[in-house]
Amino acid sequence: MKNFTITENELRLLINKQNELIKETLEVNAKHPKDVAKSTKQINANEYSKTLAQLINYYKKCCLKEETLKKELLKLQEVKKEISNKLMNNI
Repeated sequence: MKNFTITENELRLLINKQNELIKETLEVNAKHPKDVAKSTKQINANEYSKTLAQLINYYKKCCLKEETLKKELLKLQEVKKEISNKLMNNI
């Protein structure tokens, strides 16, 4: 058997990888990490991509609506300021 050295960083990476495998195994209630792949389900990504695209489009529309509402608010605030100035001048 050949001896080799491991750096501290490499050891940390190995330990972290094993921890992830153990966590996956526990989450799926598998007895061995190799059994995790057997118990996972494959899903059709087309539906998720459509939903994601719809959400992104809705987000963009909301941003555009927000811009228009901000502009309207600024206009309303200007009108409100003018009215209050006129009221103060008339008193």
